[in-house]
Amino acid sequence: MVVMIQEQIISYIRNQIEELSAHLQVAGLPQSTDEVHDTRVCIKRIRAFVKVFKVKNKNKKIRKLQNKELNIIFKTTGKLRDLEIQKYLLKDYENLLNQNFSELEKKVNEKIVERRKDLREILSGRQKDFLPLFQQEVINEIESLKDEKIIGLIKKYLVKEIKKTGENRNRIIPKVLHKQRILLKEIRFCLEMSGEMVSDLNTEDQISGIKEMEDLLGSWHDYNILNRTVEKYMQKLKKTKVNDVIKMNSLTHTISDDIILLLDKYRKSIPNLVIKS
Repeated sequence: MVVMIQEQIISYIRNQIEELSAHLQVAGLPQSTDEVHDTRVCIKRIRAFVKVFKVKNKNKKIRKLQNKELNIIFKTTGKLRDLEIQKYLLKDYENLLNQNFSELEKKVNEKIVERRKDLREILSGRQKDFLPLFQQEVINEIESLKDEKIIGLIKKYLVKEIKKTGENRNRIIPKVLHKQRILLKEIRFCLEMSGEMVSDLNTEDQISGIKEMEDLLGSWHDYNILNRTVEKYMQKLKKTKVNDVIKMNSLTHTISDDIILLLDKYRKSIPNLVIKS
């Protein structure tokens, strides 16, 4: 039996929302690092879906639920995720530099505890049925679209967003790089959700190339955040703590060098990325 494109798209968004619901049951608890990451990935996929099919444009309920519920969870988990990544990166630099950054790690761990508490409070304050409501509203909008319209929206989205990535390729500045990272991720999610339906997209090869660029920009983002944390910590150190200041200086210089290497690799690799719509 041939499955209609509309049915496949509805199945995709239903699966994403079900996964998100499961992750939210444990996100914010100790040892839930993976769940925090998976929560954010699900929300990113859901937001990309909403963007591709423009279901938020004409449906106020979807707009409200995304802005008041999903986006708040996304922002809160983002703050926690950044700190958890910093914790792991600091361990890597300890091994690399043969140094001990226990005081800075302690500060990061304290903030992680605070952010987990914030997330638990945010989740407990959500209306319990917001995900089923959101799911039903989105499905209602998709059910109003014929298969030809669905394919048309996918291709139109890809043409528009791929053009933007091309315009950004030679602009190695933080604001543009951040936008490029989001664009590439959304394009990848669009290809993932529609690859089996639009046979001429050659999604497997394209997704691999996009993911490589994403990972470079993701690491660039993580190292930049860590560097800002180290600099802020260093500014608060007393002048008498000479050894600590020296250690932090060494750390921030090493991170900065790694950031430069990542940007150079991205600059050399991005011209080879070909994305077809």
